Amino acid sequence: MKEIVSESIQVRPFYCSHSLAELLTQTEIIMNELSGKSSRDDYNCPVCLNILSNPVVLSCAHRFCWHCLAKASLFGQCCPVCRKQQTLDPRHYNIDSALQNFVKQHFPAESTSGTPIGADMSLDSDTLEAAQRVADDDRVDDIVKKVQSGAALEDVMETLTVKEAAGMDVDFRFPIQIDSFARLLRHCGSGNIIILDLDETVVMTPTTSLLFSHEGIRAFESYIHRIPIDTPSKTQHCQRLQAILDDKVPVEHITTSVIRQLQEQGCWVMGCTARYASMVPRTQHTLTAIGVDLNINAPFPAGRALQDPDTQAVYANGVIFTNAADKGEVLNSFFENVVFRGVHREKAEDGSLRWSQPVPNEIVFVDDRLSNAESVLRGLHVVQKMDIPVTAYHYVGASVRTQRVDLSDPNTRASMLLQLQITAFLDSQGTVLLTDDAAERMLPRC
Repeated sequence: MKEIVSESIQVRPFYCSHSLAELLTQTEIIMNELSGKSSRDDYNCPVCLNILSNPVVLSCAHRFCWHCLAKASLFGQCCPVCRKQQTLDPRHYNIDSALQNFVKQHFPAESTSGTPIGADMSLDSDTLEAAQRVADDDRVDDIVKKVQSGAALEDVMETLTVKEAAGMDVDFRFPIQIDSFARLLRHCGSGNIIILDLDETVVMTPTTSLLFSHEGIRAFESYIHRIPIDTPSKTQHCQRLQAILDDKVPVEHITTSVIRQLQEQGCWVMGCTARYASMVPRTQHTLTAIGVDLNINAPFPAGRALQDPDTQAVYANGVIFTNAADKGEVLNSFFENVVFRGVHREKAEDGSLRWSQPVPNEIVFVDDRLSNAESVLRGLHVVQKMDIPVTAYHYVGASVRTQRVDLSDPNTRASMLLQLQITAFLDSQGTVLLTDDAAERMLPRC
């Protein structure tokens, strides 16, 4: 019966819920209590293979130790057994008390009663997020104690290491949030590699308008597609908007000077953008306009354009264009096939081992998207094998940053504000750009 119900839960979307999965577990417990048969194998965690400790039941009915599932969340948002996609967030795990009590009663010598992070502790969300990324159980309590004792969360995060990342015994630093480019000056050092995202990290569109947000651009394109005008006119409207989007300014007034100072101190500074390779000339124009030259001290052959055969990403003028591919994967491929190609250990005169060519003391990555910073930390396998420290910064320094809004309902104030901005832009042939404040003043008061 257990197998039939479990299979039904996994296969039929209607049954994919935590409530029904927990109901299956409770039914199994009752059946085992009535029959008097309790097999240890039925209550082993499929990750650690030990008796369940602080068991968590997923919507697919598979169950794990709390800490084991916290580890699994580092490497994907799916069940480690059946690979069913679902959100794995240790902060929201519910310990199955019925299952926990059953395990303690029937397997007292093997079960443990440790308290998971977030279950009975009053900790803020940042602390829990830091704890979520730790894959070494023995260090979780240490992290909590450090933060509760008053240690700065950023200092704790910066020194934490996660073992066994990607199956290797390597250090794994997770992203550190910064709001100023000046923080990068601490990494000045000859040969260090500094990798910078471009949009919203180095440059941004200066106008404070919802129209220039990701949601606004998509709404503009959708509107243009629907209105009854000829194709050449639609193209002209889109080109006018693109021209404004191309008019970039540095995110901070110190952005350009920080990049130059890093280069003067011998750092290899390069760009890594999700832009497509077709935007190479436009990107070069933008960087030149703000006084940034990423060809200086770049870790790739000067003056050469390169294309990675594995990811099809392109390197040109000091910038890698990933074509919207995963940045960790792209950078790892470029490092392996170009930067560190042919680099190997050799014996020095004193008998010690050294690299056959100079390698950086550290690699620093900066991006306004947290997911990209995480991808780079987890994806630079060749760098990890060489024991080169990697620091990733989640940069939130844009002085003008439009919050993401829901534009699905046309009757919301944000949707009406955006419609005003689009209409003004089209009616004026792209000469009138309403800021959010100007459009807000034009809307009737509710």
